[in-house]
Amino acid sequence: MSRSRFDAVARVYDAGRPGYPDALFDAIEEMSGSFLSGALLADVGAGTGISTRSLLERGARVVAVDHGAAMLSTLRSRTRGTPVVLADANQLPFANGSLDLVTFAQSWHWVDLDRAPGEVLRVLRPGGALAIWWNIPDESGEEWLAQHRARLRVAGQHVVGAHFEAAWRSIPSAFENLDVETARISWDRTVAMEVILDEVRSKSYIEELGAADAAAFVERERELLPSGQLREPFVTQLAVVRMPA
Repeated sequence: MSRSRFDAVARVYDAGRPGYPDALFDAIEEMSGSFLSGALLADVGAGTGISTRSLLERGARVVAVDHGAAMLSTLRSRTRGTPVVLADANQLPFANGSLDLVTFAQSWHWVDLDRAPGEVLRVLRPGGALAIWWNIPDESGEEWLAQHRARLRVAGQHVVGAHFEAAWRSIPSAFENLDVETARISWDRTVAMEVILDEVRSKSYIEELGAADAAAFVERERELLPSGQLREPFVTQLAVVRMPA
């Protein structure tokens, strides 16, 4: 899993990316069969700590894992005292059977599917669980969002959505013979246009356009997006894989 490409946009990633609803963490507890409070877990692909902070608020004991040094530096500045490890899912730096839970928030699509599933299973204790989730914009809820997402798909050469979908479909086969349960959670946030623009700047395929073209794309979005506060609806897709006790 390579997340170093996000190091250049760590600040706007933290400012623009959405968090996660409380209902998501309720669902993780229900589907995993254990409480987050007191659980020892690795938040893999933690980035700047958006998911890490929510897990900490639930009382979990979290080790944040990411491949990007600048991303982890931002996490440490926002979430002091949280252990961080510069690593990825393909070689997790944990002992066999040492963790209650492993989480991947918005990051499973970066893993090597030939290596990461086995690593996750290795570090989970009997009865432990893996939780994987993504925020998916709900384009049916707002016309401005549907138009905005269409322009992003063009910028991403129409491969980004397919990447997410392929990663989601891979989960049952990556953990065959284990209990895999899924859920969909609808929610929304209301933010200023500048937050949406920071979210755009944080996308890997926008940053890869190069500084001049990325800036031009963002300025074009500034002209096209509605001004003021914008309602951005999401569906959070969650998969929980349970280890046998």
